[in-house]
Amino acid sequence: MLKYFFSMPGRQLWLDLAIGLSRTNVARPCLWIGDPRLEAGAQDAFPDCEVADFDGLRYAPHLQLAASSTDNLSFFESPDLHRVKDNALKMMDRIDPDKTWSRVDREAAFHAAALWGIEKINRLRPDFFLTIESPHAYTSYILFELCRIYGVPAYSFGWFPLSGGLYLREGLNDAIIPYTGPRDETVDARMWSFVTQYANTVTARTTEAWEPSYMQAQKAKDASADTRFLSYARKHTRGKLRRLLKPSKYFSVTEGYRKEQAKRAFLSGLQGTLSDLTTKGLDLERPFVYFALQYEPERTTNPDGLDHTDQIRALAALRDKLPQSHSIYVREHPSQLYSSNRGHLGRSQTIYHAIRSIRGVELADNEEVSSASLIRTAAITATITGTAALEAALIGKNALIFGHSWFSGCPNIADFSNVDSFEDLLQEDTADADTVMAYLKQRFVDYTFPGYQNPSQTGLYPGLADDETYQRAEFGGAMHSVSTDLIAHLKQRTDISS
Repeated sequence: MLKYFFSMPGRQLWLDLAIGLSRTNVARPCLWIGDPRLEAGAQDAFPDCEVADFDGLRYAPHLQLAASSTDNLSFFESPDLHRVKDNALKMMDRIDPDKTWSRVDREAAFHAAALWGIEKINRLRPDFFLTIESPHAYTSYILFELCRIYGVPAYSFGWFPLSGGLYLREGLNDAIIPYTGPRDETVDARMWSFVTQYANTVTARTTEAWEPSYMQAQKAKDASADTRFLSYARKHTRGKLRRLLKPSKYFSVTEGYRKEQAKRAFLSGLQGTLSDLTTKGLDLERPFVYFALQYEPERTTNPDGLDHTDQIRALAALRDKLPQSHSIYVREHPSQLYSSNRGHLGRSQTIYHAIRSIRGVELADNEEVSSASLIRTAAITATITGTAALEAALIGKNALIFGHSWFSGCPNIADFSNVDSFEDLLQEDTADADTVMAYLKQRFVDYTFPGYQNPSQTGLYPGLADDETYQRAEFGGAMHSVSTDLIAHLKQRTDISS
Protein backbone atom coordinates (compact mmCIF):
# COMPACT_ATOMS: atom_id res chain seq x y z
CA MET A 1 0.00 0.00 0.00
CA LEU A 2 1.25 3.47 -0.86
CA LYS A 3 2.09 6.03 1.83
CA TYR A 4 1.25 9.72 1.61
CA PHE A 5 1.30 13.02 3.44
CA PHE A 6 -2.21 14.45 3.78
CA SER A 7 -3.20 18.10 4.36
CA MET A 8 -6.85 19.13 4.57
CA PRO A 9 -9.41 21.64 5.90
CA GLY A 10 -12.01 20.69 8.49
CA ARG A 11 -14.68 18.80 6.55
CA GLN A 12 -15.55 15.27 7.69
CA LEU A 13 -15.49 14.31 4.00
CA TRP A 14 -11.68 14.39 3.97
CA LEU A 15 -11.34 12.05 6.94
CA ASP A 16 -13.84 9.74 5.23
CA LEU A 17 -11.77 9.90 2.05
CA ALA A 18 -8.61 8.85 3.89
CA ILE A 19 -10.45 5.99 5.56
CA GLY A 20 -11.89 4.90 2.22
CA LEU A 21 -8.48 4.91 0.54
CA SER A 22 -7.07 2.80 3.36
CA ARG A 23 -9.95 0.29 3.41
CA THR A 24 -9.60 -0.29 -0.33
CA ASN A 25 -5.84 -0.83 0.08
CA VAL A 26 -4.99 2.13 -2.18
CA ALA A 27 -2.99 4.33 0.19
CA ARG A 28 -2.61 5.14 3.85
CA PRO A 29 -1.51 8.46 5.39
CA CYS A 30 1.82 8.42 7.19
CA LEU A 31 1.69 12.13 8.10
CA TRP A 32 -1.49 14.10 8.81
CA ILE A 33 -1.26 17.89 8.83
CA GLY A 34 -4.49 19.81 8.78
CA ASP A 35 -7.48 21.27 10.54
CA PRO A 36 -7.42 20.50 14.29
CA ARG A 37 -11.09 19.43 14.12
CA LEU A 38 -10.04 16.22 12.37
CA GLU A 39 -6.92 15.41 14.39
CA ALA A 40 -8.62 13.15 16.97
CA GLY A 41 -10.52 11.25 14.28
CA ALA A 42 -7.34 10.78 12.27
CA GLN A 43 -5.47 9.44 15.28
CA ASP A 44 -8.26 6.94 15.99
CA ALA A 45 -8.51 5.81 12.36
CA PHE A 46 -4.75 5.64 11.75
CA PRO A 47 -2.91 4.83 15.00
CA ASP A 48 0.39 4.40 13.14
CA CYS A 49 0.11 7.75 11.36
CA GLU A 50 1.94 10.79 12.70
CA VAL A 51 -0.75 13.41 13.33
CA ALA A 52 0.85 16.83 13.53
CA ASP A 53 -0.28 19.35 16.11
CA PHE A 54 -1.34 21.89 13.48
CA ASP A 55 -1.71 24.88 15.79
CA GLY A 56 1.44 23.98 17.69
CA LEU A 57 3.35 23.65 14.43
CA ARG A 58 2.17 27.04 13.18
CA TYR A 59 2.84 29.01 16.34
CA ALA A 60 5.88 27.19 17.72
CA PRO A 61 7.46 24.98 15.04
CA HIS A 62 10.75 24.79 16.92
CA LEU A 63 9.00 22.77 19.66
CA GLN A 64 8.00 20.15 17.07
CA LEU A 65 11.53 19.41 15.88
CA ALA A 66 12.73 15.85 16.32
CA ALA A 67 15.56 15.19 18.75
CA SER A 68 17.49 13.35 16.06
CA SER A 69 19.58 15.34 13.63
CA THR A 70 18.24 16.27 10.20
CA ASP A 71 20.37 15.73 7.12
CA ASN A 72 19.87 16.08 3.35
CA LEU A 73 19.68 19.87 3.67
CA SER A 74 20.20 20.80 0.02
CA PHE A 75 17.01 22.90 0.15
CA PHE A 76 18.91 25.68 1.87
CA GLU A 77 21.14 26.01 -1.20
CA SER A 78 18.28 25.50 -3.64
CA PRO A 79 17.34 28.21 -6.18
CA ASP A 80 13.78 27.77 -4.84
CA LEU A 81 14.74 28.83 -1.30
CA HIS A 82 14.04 32.55 -1.57
CA ARG A 83 10.76 32.13 -3.46
CA VAL A 84 9.44 29.62 -0.92
CA LYS A 85 10.69 31.71 1.99
CA ASP A 86 9.14 34.92 0.67
CA ASN A 87 5.75 33.26 0.19
CA ALA A 88 5.90 31.54 3.58
CA LEU A 89 6.80 34.73 5.45
CA LYS A 90 3.89 36.50 3.77
CA MET A 91 1.54 33.67 4.80
CA MET A 92 2.47 34.32 8.42
CA ASP A 93 0.37 37.50 8.25
CA ARG A 94 -2.64 35.25 8.82
CA ILE A 95 -1.52 34.30 12.34
CA ASP A 96 -0.04 37.64 13.39
CA PRO A 97 -3.09 39.87 13.99
CA ASP A 98 -1.18 42.23 16.30
CA LYS A 99 1.73 42.40 13.83
CA THR A 100 4.24 41.53 16.53
CA TRP A 101 6.26 38.89 14.64
CA SER A 102 9.47 40.56 13.53
CA ARG A 103 11.42 39.53 10.45
CA VAL A 104 13.77 37.64 12.79
CA ASP A 105 10.83 35.76 14.36
CA ARG A 106 9.40 34.85 10.96
CA GLU A 107 12.71 33.64 9.57
CA ALA A 108 13.26 31.49 12.67
CA ALA A 109 9.78 29.96 12.26
CA PHE A 110 10.47 29.35 8.57
CA HIS A 111 13.76 27.58 9.27
CA ALA A 112 12.21 25.44 12.02
CA ALA A 113 9.27 24.44 9.82
CA ALA A 114 11.60 23.62 6.92
CA LEU A 115 13.82 21.44 9.11
CA TRP A 116 10.72 19.74 10.52
CA GLY A 117 9.49 18.99 7.00
CA ILE A 118 12.83 17.70 5.74
CA GLU A 119 13.06 15.33 8.69
CA LYS A 120 9.57 13.97 7.93
CA ILE A 121 10.41 13.42 4.25
CA ASN A 122 13.72 11.72 5.04
CA ARG A 123 12.27 9.40 7.66
CA LEU A 124 8.75 8.62 6.43
CA ARG A 125 9.55 8.38 2.68
CA PRO A 126 6.07 9.20 1.33
CA ASP A 127 5.05 8.14 -2.17
CA PHE A 128 3.11 11.37 -2.67
CA PHE A 129 1.66 14.44 -0.97
CA LEU A 130 -2.04 15.28 -1.25
CA THR A 131 -3.55 18.57 -0.16
CA ILE A 132 -7.23 19.40 -0.51
CA GLU A 133 -6.57 23.13 -1.00
CA SER A 134 -3.71 25.17 -2.35
CA PRO A 135 -1.55 25.16 0.80
CA HIS A 136 -1.80 28.60 2.37
CA ALA A 137 -0.82 27.93 5.99
CA TYR A 138 2.93 28.50 5.94
CA THR A 139 3.77 25.13 7.52
CA SER A 140 1.80 23.02 5.02
CA TYR A 141 3.00 25.24 2.16
CA ILE A 142 6.65 24.69 3.11
CA LEU A 143 6.09 20.93 3.36
CA PHE A 144 4.34 20.92 -0.04
CA GLU A 145 7.24 22.74 -1.68
CA LEU A 146 9.82 20.56 0.06
CA CYS A 147 8.13 17.44 -1.30
CA ARG A 148 8.32 18.78 -4.84
CA ILE A 149 11.97 19.85 -4.42
CA TYR A 150 12.97 16.48 -2.93
CA GLY A 151 11.22 14.52 -5.66
CA VAL A 152 7.99 13.54 -3.89
CA PRO A 153 5.04 14.09 -6.28
CA ALA A 154 2.70 16.69 -4.80
CA TYR A 155 -0.98 16.93 -5.76
CA SER A 156 -3.67 19.42 -4.88
CA PHE A 157 -7.37 19.83 -5.49
CA GLY A 158 -8.33 23.00 -7.32
CA TRP A 159 -11.75 24.58 -6.87
CA PHE A 160 -14.23 25.40 -9.64
CA PRO A 161 -16.07 27.89 -7.39
CA LEU A 162 -19.01 28.76 -9.62
CA SER A 163 -20.11 25.14 -9.92
CA GLY A 164 -19.36 23.51 -6.59
CA GLY A 165 -16.77 21.28 -8.24
CA LEU A 166 -13.18 20.21 -7.67
CA TYR A 167 -10.38 19.09 -9.98
CA LEU A 168 -7.07 17.33 -9.41
CA ARG A 169 -3.75 18.83 -10.43
CA GLU A 170 -0.09 18.10 -9.90
CA GLY A 171 1.62 20.88 -8.00
CA LEU A 172 0.06 24.33 -8.24
CA ASN A 173 0.47 24.98 -11.96
CA ASP A 174 1.43 21.65 -13.49
CA ALA A 175 -0.73 19.06 -15.21
CA ILE A 176 -4.48 19.13 -14.57
CA ILE A 177 -5.49 15.49 -14.40
CA PRO A 178 -8.65 14.42 -16.25
CA TYR A 179 -11.48 12.99 -14.17
CA THR A 180 -12.41 9.54 -15.51
CA GLY A 181 -15.08 8.56 -13.00
CA PRO A 182 -18.82 8.19 -13.50
CA ARG A 183 -21.00 11.29 -13.64
CA ASP A 184 -24.50 11.91 -12.30
CA GLU A 185 -26.33 13.91 -14.95
CA THR A 186 -28.79 15.38 -12.44
CA VAL A 187 -26.02 16.58 -10.12
CA ASP A 188 -24.02 17.92 -13.08
CA ALA A 189 -27.05 19.86 -14.31
CA ARG A 190 -27.59 21.48 -10.92
CA MET A 191 -23.91 22.35 -10.61
CA TRP A 192 -23.74 23.81 -14.11
CA SER A 193 -26.83 25.94 -13.43
CA PHE A 194 -24.78 28.03 -11.00
CA VAL A 195 -22.28 28.74 -13.79
CA THR A 196 -24.92 29.75 -16.33
CA GLN A 197 -26.69 31.93 -13.77
CA TYR A 198 -23.43 33.77 -13.09
CA ALA A 199 -22.62 34.13 -16.79
CA ASN A 200 -26.10 35.42 -17.60
CA THR A 201 -25.84 38.02 -14.85
CA VAL A 202 -22.45 39.20 -16.12
CA THR A 203 -23.46 39.44 -19.78
CA ALA A 204 -26.84 41.04 -19.11
CA ARG A 205 -25.86 43.72 -16.63
CA THR A 206 -25.14 47.31 -17.50
CA THR A 207 -22.19 49.33 -16.21
CA GLU A 208 -24.01 49.77 -12.91
CA ALA A 209 -22.21 48.36 -9.91
CA TRP A 210 -22.78 44.65 -9.39
CA GLU A 211 -21.32 42.33 -6.79
CA PRO A 212 -21.41 38.54 -6.43
CA SER A 213 -23.53 37.16 -3.61
CA TYR A 214 -20.61 36.49 -1.25
CA MET A 215 -19.53 40.14 -1.44
CA GLN A 216 -23.09 41.34 -0.87
CA ALA A 217 -23.24 39.17 2.25
CA GLN A 218 -19.91 40.57 3.49
CA LYS A 219 -21.10 44.13 2.96
CA ALA A 220 -24.36 43.46 4.82
CA LYS A 221 -22.49 41.85 7.70
CA ASP A 222 -20.10 44.79 7.88
CA ALA A 223 -22.93 47.34 7.83
CA SER A 224 -24.90 45.54 10.55
CA ALA A 225 -21.96 45.02 12.87
CA ASP A 226 -22.59 46.35 16.38
CA THR A 227 -19.44 47.90 17.80
CA ARG A 228 -20.76 48.39 21.35
CA PHE A 229 -18.87 46.45 23.98
CA LEU A 230 -21.87 44.70 25.57
CA SER A 231 -23.18 43.55 22.20
CA TYR A 232 -19.73 42.30 21.29
CA ALA A 233 -19.44 40.48 24.61
CA ARG A 234 -22.80 38.74 24.23
CA LYS A 235 -22.00 37.64 20.69
CA HIS A 236 -18.52 36.32 21.34
CA THR A 237 -19.15 34.53 24.63
CA ARG A 238 -21.93 32.33 23.24
CA GLY A 239 -20.64 28.80 22.97
CA LYS A 240 -17.39 29.70 24.70
CA LEU A 241 -18.37 29.09 28.31
CA ARG A 242 -16.73 25.71 28.03
CA ARG A 243 -13.42 27.57 27.99
CA LEU A 244 -13.95 28.34 31.68
CA LEU A 245 -13.02 24.71 32.30
CA LYS A 246 -9.68 25.32 30.60
CA PRO A 247 -8.19 28.46 32.15
CA SER A 248 -5.12 28.32 29.95
CA LYS A 249 -7.38 28.77 26.92
CA TYR A 250 -9.86 31.19 28.49
CA PHE A 251 -11.32 33.57 25.95
CA SER A 252 -10.90 37.18 27.06
CA VAL A 253 -13.84 39.27 25.90
CA THR A 254 -12.01 42.45 26.84
CA GLU A 255 -8.95 41.47 24.84
CA GLY A 256 -11.08 40.37 21.90
CA TYR A 257 -12.99 43.64 21.96
CA ARG A 258 -9.75 45.64 22.06
CA LYS A 259 -8.42 43.79 19.02
CA GLU A 260 -11.70 44.29 17.17
CA GLN A 261 -11.61 48.03 17.79
CA ALA A 262 -7.95 48.22 16.77
CA LYS A 263 -8.81 46.41 13.54
CA ARG A 264 -11.63 48.82 12.80
CA ALA A 265 -9.41 51.82 13.50
CA PHE A 266 -6.74 50.45 11.16
CA LEU A 267 -9.26 49.82 8.38
CA SER A 268 -10.66 53.31 8.83
CA GLY A 269 -7.15 54.72 8.34
CA LEU A 270 -6.61 52.43 5.36
CA GLN A 271 -9.82 53.62 3.75
CA GLY A 272 -8.93 57.24 4.48
CA THR A 273 -5.54 56.92 2.81
CA LEU A 274 -7.07 55.22 -0.20
CA SER A 275 -9.69 57.95 -0.51
CA ASP A 276 -7.04 60.67 -0.34
CA LEU A 277 -4.98 59.09 -3.12
CA THR A 278 -7.70 58.13 -5.59
CA THR A 279 -8.20 60.10 -8.78
CA LYS A 280 -11.61 61.77 -8.79
CA GLY A 281 -13.47 61.88 -12.08
CA LEU A 282 -11.35 59.16 -13.67
CA ASP A 283 -11.26 59.51 -17.46
CA LEU A 284 -12.74 56.31 -18.94
CA GLU A 285 -12.46 57.61 -22.51
CA ARG A 286 -8.68 57.41 -22.69
CA PRO A 287 -6.93 54.06 -23.41
CA PHE A 288 -6.25 52.18 -20.19
CA VAL A 289 -5.78 48.75 -18.62
CA TYR A 290 -7.82 47.90 -15.54
CA PHE A 291 -5.83 46.19 -12.75
CA ALA A 292 -8.22 44.65 -10.21
CA LEU A 293 -6.54 44.20 -6.85
CA GLN A 294 -7.44 40.99 -5.04
CA TYR A 295 -8.31 40.50 -1.41
CA GLU A 296 -5.44 39.48 0.85
CA PRO A 297 -4.42 37.41 2.72
CA GLU A 298 -5.93 34.75 0.48
CA ARG A 299 -4.72 31.63 -1.30
CA THR A 300 -5.89 33.02 -4.67
CA THR A 301 -2.84 35.29 -4.59
CA ASN A 302 -0.52 33.31 -2.33
CA PRO A 303 0.33 30.68 -3.44
CA ASP A 304 -1.90 30.61 -6.57
CA GLY A 305 -0.25 33.78 -7.88
CA LEU A 306 2.84 31.62 -8.55
CA ASP A 307 5.65 34.04 -9.44
CA HIS A 308 3.39 37.02 -8.75
CA THR A 309 2.12 36.51 -5.22
CA ASP A 310 3.12 40.16 -4.69
CA GLN A 311 0.54 42.34 -6.42
CA ILE A 312 2.88 45.34 -6.61
CA ARG A 313 5.38 43.17 -8.45
CA ALA A 314 2.68 42.14 -10.93
CA LEU A 315 1.60 45.76 -11.39
CA ALA A 316 5.17 46.92 -11.97
CA ALA A 317 5.78 44.11 -14.48
CA LEU A 318 2.61 45.06 -16.33
CA ARG A 319 3.55 48.73 -16.42
CA ASP A 320 7.01 47.86 -17.71
CA LYS A 321 5.63 45.90 -20.68
CA LEU A 322 2.57 47.98 -21.49
CA PRO A 323 2.85 50.76 -24.12
CA GLN A 324 3.07 54.22 -22.56
CA SER A 325 -0.02 55.19 -24.55
CA HIS A 326 -2.08 53.21 -22.03
CA SER A 327 -2.60 54.16 -18.40
CA ILE A 328 -3.33 51.61 -15.68
CA TYR A 329 -6.33 52.12 -13.39
CA VAL A 330 -6.13 50.17 -10.13
CA ARG A 331 -9.23 49.45 -8.05
CA GLU A 332 -9.17 48.07 -4.52
CA HIS A 333 -11.14 44.92 -3.77
CA PRO A 334 -14.15 46.03 -1.65
CA SER A 335 -13.80 43.08 0.73
CA GLN A 336 -10.36 44.36 1.75
CA LEU A 337 -11.99 47.15 3.77
CA TYR A 338 -14.79 45.21 5.50
CA SER A 339 -14.27 44.77 9.22
CA SER A 340 -16.04 41.41 9.02
CA ASN A 341 -13.00 40.09 7.10
CA ARG A 342 -9.27 39.94 7.80
CA GLY A 343 -8.22 42.53 5.25
CA HIS A 344 -6.31 44.45 7.90
CA LEU A 345 -3.76 41.62 7.81
CA GLY A 346 -3.16 41.93 4.07
CA ARG A 347 -2.64 45.64 3.45
CA SER A 348 -0.56 48.55 4.65
CA GLN A 349 -1.48 52.16 3.90
CA THR A 350 1.91 52.38 2.22
CA ILE A 351 0.77 50.19 -0.66
CA TYR A 352 -1.48 52.92 -2.04
CA HIS A 353 1.40 55.42 -1.99
CA ALA A 354 3.56 52.86 -3.79
CA ILE A 355 0.90 52.34 -6.46
CA ARG A 356 0.52 56.06 -7.04
CA SER A 357 4.30 56.49 -7.37
CA ILE A 358 4.38 54.38 -10.56
CA ARG A 359 4.16 56.57 -13.64
CA GLY A 360 0.96 56.15 -15.59
CA VAL A 361 -0.88 54.35 -12.75
CA GLU A 362 -3.91 55.81 -10.97
CA LEU A 363 -6.16 54.61 -8.17
CA ALA A 364 -9.87 54.41 -8.90
CA ASP A 365 -12.45 55.62 -6.37
CA ASN A 366 -14.65 52.64 -5.50
CA GLU A 367 -17.58 54.94 -4.76
CA GLU A 368 -17.33 56.72 -8.11
CA VAL A 369 -16.62 53.91 -10.55
CA SER A 370 -17.69 50.27 -10.44
CA SER A 371 -15.60 47.31 -11.43
CA ALA A 372 -18.17 46.60 -14.15
CA SER A 373 -17.62 50.04 -15.67
CA LEU A 374 -13.87 49.56 -15.72
CA ILE A 375 -14.14 46.10 -17.27
CA ARG A 376 -16.42 47.32 -20.05
CA THR A 377 -14.28 50.33 -20.98
CA ALA A 378 -10.77 48.95 -20.43
CA ALA A 379 -8.61 47.67 -23.27
CA ILE A 380 -7.52 44.79 -21.00
CA THR A 381 -8.58 43.67 -17.53
CA ALA A 382 -5.64 42.37 -15.49
CA THR A 383 -5.71 40.49 -12.18
CA ILE A 384 -3.64 37.85 -10.40
CA THR A 385 -6.29 35.10 -10.58
CA GLY A 386 -9.56 36.95 -9.97
CA THR A 387 -12.93 36.55 -11.67
CA ALA A 388 -12.71 40.10 -13.04
CA ALA A 389 -10.77 38.46 -15.88
CA LEU A 390 -13.56 35.96 -16.53
CA GLU A 391 -16.17 38.72 -16.45
CA ALA A 392 -14.19 40.57 -19.11
CA ALA A 393 -13.91 37.42 -21.23
CA LEU A 394 -17.67 36.81 -21.05
CA ILE A 395 -18.45 40.22 -22.56
CA GLY A 396 -15.89 39.82 -25.34
CA LYS A 397 -13.03 41.80 -23.78
CA ASN A 398 -9.37 40.86 -23.43
CA ALA A 399 -8.09 39.88 -20.01
CA LEU A 400 -4.82 38.89 -18.37
CA ILE A 401 -3.93 36.76 -15.35
CA PHE A 402 -0.60 36.23 -13.62
CA GLY A 403 -1.16 33.00 -11.68
CA HIS A 404 -3.12 29.75 -11.85
CA SER A 405 -6.92 29.91 -11.89
CA TRP A 406 -9.64 27.37 -12.58
CA PHE A 407 -10.37 29.25 -15.82
CA SER A 408 -6.75 29.36 -17.02
CA GLY A 409 -6.60 28.92 -20.80
CA CYS A 410 -10.06 30.39 -21.33
CA PRO A 411 -10.64 32.27 -24.61
CA ASN A 412 -9.96 36.01 -24.23
CA ILE A 413 -7.77 35.42 -21.15
CA ALA A 414 -4.00 35.51 -21.65
CA ASP A 415 -1.32 34.33 -19.25
CA PHE A 416 1.11 37.15 -18.50
CA SER A 417 4.13 34.83 -18.78
CA ASN A 418 3.09 33.90 -22.34
CA VAL A 419 2.52 37.42 -23.66
CA ASP A 420 5.32 38.44 -26.04
CA SER A 421 3.77 41.63 -27.38
CA PHE A 422 1.19 43.78 -25.65
CA GLU A 423 0.72 45.69 -28.88
CA ASP A 424 -0.50 42.44 -30.47
CA LEU A 425 -2.67 41.59 -27.46
CA LEU A 426 -4.35 44.99 -27.61
CA GLN A 427 -5.26 44.37 -31.24
CA GLU A 428 -6.30 40.74 -30.80
CA ASP A 429 -9.80 39.66 -31.83
CA THR A 430 -11.94 38.29 -29.04
CA ALA A 431 -14.37 35.38 -28.76
CA ASP A 432 -18.03 35.73 -27.85
CA ALA A 433 -19.74 34.56 -24.66
CA ASP A 434 -20.91 31.30 -26.24
CA THR A 435 -17.31 30.35 -27.04
CA VAL A 436 -16.20 31.17 -23.52
CA MET A 437 -19.05 29.14 -22.02
CA ALA A 438 -18.27 26.20 -24.32
CA TYR A 439 -14.70 26.20 -23.03
CA LEU A 440 -15.85 26.29 -19.41
CA LYS A 441 -18.37 23.50 -20.02
CA GLN A 442 -15.72 21.28 -21.59
CA ARG A 443 -13.37 21.96 -18.71
CA PHE A 444 -16.19 21.15 -16.31
CA VAL A 445 -16.93 17.82 -18.03
CA ASP A 446 -13.30 16.78 -18.53
CA TYR A 447 -11.84 17.62 -15.15
CA THR A 448 -14.33 18.30 -12.36
CA PHE A 449 -16.26 16.20 -9.92
CA PRO A 450 -18.72 17.38 -7.24
CA GLY A 451 -17.18 18.88 -4.15
CA TYR A 452 -16.05 21.90 -2.21
CA GLN A 453 -13.07 22.17 0.06
CA ASN A 454 -13.85 23.73 3.40
CA PRO A 455 -16.88 24.38 5.64
CA SER A 456 -16.90 28.12 4.85
CA GLN A 457 -17.94 27.37 1.26
CA THR A 458 -21.13 25.51 2.20
CA GLY A 459 -23.42 28.52 1.85
CA LEU A 460 -22.29 29.29 -1.69
CA TYR A 461 -24.46 26.52 -3.15
CA PRO A 462 -28.03 26.86 -1.82
CA GLY A 463 -29.88 23.56 -1.85
CA LEU A 464 -26.88 21.68 -3.21
CA ALA A 465 -24.37 21.21 -0.39
CA ASP A 466 -26.97 19.51 1.85
CA ASP A 467 -28.40 17.32 -0.90
CA GLU A 468 -27.75 13.61 -0.25
CA THR A 469 -27.27 12.81 -3.93
CA TYR A 470 -24.64 15.55 -4.21
CA GLN A 471 -22.93 14.34 -1.04
CA ARG A 472 -22.71 10.78 -2.39
CA ALA A 473 -21.32 12.12 -5.65
CA GLU A 474 -18.78 14.14 -3.64
CA PHE A 475 -17.41 11.12 -1.84
CA GLY A 476 -17.48 8.93 -4.93
CA GLY A 477 -15.80 11.60 -7.04
CA ALA A 478 -13.05 12.23 -4.51
CA MET A 479 -12.42 8.50 -4.09
CA HIS A 480 -12.18 7.92 -7.84
CA SER A 481 -10.06 11.01 -8.41
CA VAL A 482 -7.43 9.79 -5.94
CA SER A 483 -7.69 5.99 -6.12
CA THR A 484 -7.81 5.85 -9.92
CA ASP A 485 -6.77 9.12 -11.58
CA LEU A 486 -4.05 10.21 -9.16
CA ILE A 487 -2.61 6.72 -8.81
CA ALA A 488 -2.54 6.21 -12.59
CA HIS A 489 -0.77 9.52 -13.02
CA LEU A 490 1.64 8.67 -10.22
CA LYS A 491 2.51 5.29 -11.72
CA GLN A 492 3.05 6.83 -15.11
CA ARG A 493 5.23 9.52 -13.57
CA THR A 494 7.29 7.48 -11.15
CA ASP A 495 6.94 3.87 -12.40
CA ILE A 496 5.59 2.74 -9.05
CA SER A 497 4.18 -0.76 -9.35
CA SER A 498 0.86 -1.60 -7.75
